[in-house]
Amino acid sequence: MNKQSYTKTIDVQARPSTAFEAVTKGVEHWWTRPDQPLVNIGDRAKFTFPPGVSYWTFELSGMKPSTWVEWTCVDALHIHEGKPRCFAHA
Repeated sequence: MNKQSYTKTIDVQARPSTAFEAVTKGVEHWWTRPDQPLVNIGDRAKFTFPPGVSYWTFELSGMKPSTWVEWTCVDALHIHEGKPRCFAHA
């Protein structure tokens, strides 16, 4: 399997503590609802998208509170309508 990395950095007008909270405990407010929050290193959460078939499972693999967060995708099933299924496993 060809492993590829994806990195995304965004700049927002918010206090670092507010942004950190948004990407650890408040993801459902800007993306989709995880089955649990990503708070501690090693935590895993599954993010499912309507109609409930496509999903990504991320592990909180690194962080420095109020500074940066690193998620690693450990499992995924991504379906684009009319396209073949894309599976990913770490």
